[in-house]
Amino acid sequence: FWGNLKLAGRTSCWCVILALPVLLAPPLGPHLLDSSYASMMPQALTFLAFTVYQDMGTTIMLAKQGVLGTSVACAYSHMMHAMMPGGASGDSYSPVLAHCSYILFVFTALWLNFPKNTTMFMLSYHAYFAMDLVNPHQADFYNDSWHIRYDAYPVTTIVTAVVGVFFAILATAFPYPVLAQDAATKSAIYAAHLLNNIVEDISGYYQGSAANASIFNSEKDILELQELAASMEANIENSWWEGSSSRFRELLQHQQQLLQEMFYSMNAMYLCAIQEDFSESHQKCMAGVRAEVNAVTTSTKDLLIAATLAIDDGMVTAGEMKSLEKIIVKARRSNEELTRAFDKNRRDVFPDAVAMEHLTSENLFVYSV
Repeated sequence: FWGNLKLAGRTSCWCVILALPVLLAPPLGPHLLDSSYASMMPQALTFLAFTVYQDMGTTIMLAKQGVLGTSVACAYSHMMHAMMPGGASGDSYSPVLAHCSYILFVFTALWLNFPKNTTMFMLSYHAYFAMDLVNPHQADFYNDSWHIRYDAYPVTTIVTAVVGVFFAILATAFPYPVLAQDAATKSAIYAAHLLNNIVEDISGYYQGSAANASIFNSEKDILELQELAASMEANIENSWWEGSSSRFRELLQHQQQLLQEMFYSMNAMYLCAIQEDFSESHQKCMAGVRAEVNAVTTSTKDLLIAATLAIDDGMVTAGEMKSLEKIIVKARRSNEELTRAFDKNRRDVFPDAVAMEHLTSENLFVYSV
């Protein structure tokens, strides 16, 4: 909420700055801004509002798509008015050419499968230009040859579009940049903490003596983690537009894949917990490995958070690597101790059993841990 509020505030400020040439034109004189462009400033403000988004990377991507779609539509309009000066009111007008080219343009735009944002801008402006072309009483000014005129409507459209998206980028850059790579890093750190909290909660519940409602809090956190993983992936992709290093994106992508793999294990733990009946055999089995399970979750937590913090700047230093190796050794040792303790304890609980069907859930839970 606060992030969106701050973005709305800075966007509003840049809208006022962009509108200053129009606001100051009456007192400072009509030559401050050409009338052809003064009338188009609302479009620049519209592009600003439609382009600015949660971070600079996404905003730059949307700016490129919006300008590309608008440019193609403007180029089509320039070409058609060069071929048929004056449109429907001119002597060279051909209804068949006008309507066929209109249909062909729409078909080609959809067939090429441009990004949705590009297609929307392209077809919306194309529809307006095409209607003006076949309107014998068109009010807008268009070119009447292949020569590009600065005051022609397609030219003023593309110029004000570029100005609008430029100010949208400025809105995410000043007074301080709002970067997708920062959001990706924060998401990775928060996701690591959230995942570890969920695992600890599920593990604590599963090692209890009776079912209770606390397990449903984990379900809510799992849904939040899914949404966080999706946003993290989008932020990593959008950070490319900000010029982030390939190494930075590669490390975060590896981290995201690791979180996804741990998410699957966590889901398995959750299913075991939600279906557990807390029988006597279950309690005996888990009581014997409580310390080992807690040791694994703690060491894994330390490792995941340390690894996430180590890559937040896009590189892993020698000191960070040395520290991570120590935590890895500790995590592996605790994992081995859990394996040995669980195998011994389940044999103590069922000394004569071979398959141990009564401990199927416990086997899956410890394997997931």
